[in-house]
Amino acid sequence: AISRGEKKRALALSHGADDFIDSKSPASLESGVASLDCIIDVIPVYHDVTLYTPLLKPSTGKMYLIGITESTMAAFAADALLLGSSVITASLIGGIACTQEVMDLCAKYMIKPVVEVAPTTAINRIFESLNGANEAGVRYVIDIAGARNPPLKLGLSFGEPTDLHTDSHGGGHTAPLSASKVIFYELPKMLLVVNRRKVLPILGIVTLATAMIGVQLLKKK
Repeated sequence: AISRGEKKRALALSHGADDFIDSKSPASLESGVASLDCIIDVIPVYHDVTLYTPLLKPSTGKMYLIGITESTMAAFAADALLLGSSVITASLIGGIACTQEVMDLCAKYMIKPVVEVAPTTAINRIFESLNGANEAGVRYVIDIAGARNPPLKLGLSFGEPTDLHTDSHGGGHTAPLSASKVIFYELPKMLLVVNRRKVLPILGIVTLATAMIGVQLLKKK
């Protein structure tokens, strides 16, 4: 399991993780270099995905991005350009058959979330937790049936929207996707990662030139 800081170490290990990597600790990241066959990145906001690629095994490791961000769009493009050989790729939402596969896998290996059934009066507290780091690792289920009598009356207060167009990895309101960031920053960066794997030696030169042009265009804006 990989997480920011040590707060979720006990949670991850108690849920069956073999090891834990603190992505904020250079020493912890160094200890996991070239140790993983696959990384499933479920961070729902924009972040630097290349921070995790050194953890993958050379030549065979693969990283899958889940969540719609600039990095995800660039990963799709990079994988298409490299005919499926990109180190970093992404996954779209599957249909019923894919969902059933995941459910069957979870049932087979007894993979279960920690669920808290909460009354409707706790919605503000739940949103505050989800808008932060959700350090408890809980999946919330709202008891709507229990709120029908008396009639449901809610007053929600979400506060100021959080600007998540950073490496904060928090929850909440995500910033709109930036096409220029996808084309001129994320895509070249991912192609360079592939180049370090010696898949296409000349790709680094082409990518660097593309990135330089992109930077100049962005400065003019």
